[in-house]
Amino acid sequence: MANTVTIEVDANTRGAEKNIGGMGSKIKNLAKPVAIGSAAVTGMAAAAIKLGDEFKEAENIIRAGTGASGEDLEALKTSFNDVFANVPNDSKEVATAIADLNTELGLTGEDLTSASTAFLNLSRTMGDDASAAIKAVSDSLVAFGEPADSVESHLDKLTVASQAVGVPVTKLAESVVKFSPQLKEMGFSLEESTALFANMEAAGLETSRMMPGLNTA
Repeated sequence: MANTVTIEVDANTRGAEKNIGGMGSKIKNLAKPVAIGSAAVTGMAAAAIKLGDEFKEAENIIRAGTGASGEDLEALKTSFNDVFANVPNDSKEVATAIADLNTELGLTGEDLTSASTAFLNLSRTMGDDASAAIKAVSDSLVAFGEPADSVESHLDKLTVASQAVGVPVTKLAESVVKFSPQLKEMGFSLEESTALFANMEAAGLETSRMMPGLNTA
């Protein structure tokens, strides 16, 4: 018997515009027409310095988290700029998501930009810690031999299951990872395993007690 979650997702973050307009919302006060006086100039300069410091800190986070340098680091910085321009998260959160996904799944370019945005959106809207969610979801893909570029698709399914049963995405993914050897032995796919645990949670069943019995059966 296999339990499945069938989901249609009508969202495409890949189509998000990548332009300075998004980033402008974070620094909008820097470009307002003002009567230039010493106080205004000082304030603008201070804001510009603060923003520069944030970008430097973000670069350091990405470099330390991934070990990237040269062209690889520049590519990751470009991904950071694209994501930072389109989400309200602070620079540290964005840089950490970029570093985590690159390290966990080897994502780069558009795949990295889109997946980072998805996890940051999840963190804001559902309360999951982005880093913990990235690790749990990435580990579940690895455990079942799923390709790295399917991370957003799986995250969508986890999100719908989470909303349906009231269990955090991270917890569902961690449960799947924990029992992946038994689940694969029973012939469950990653999607079926996610549905199984979601149904167990919805029924109030403890997976740690149910799985040994299912494995024996």
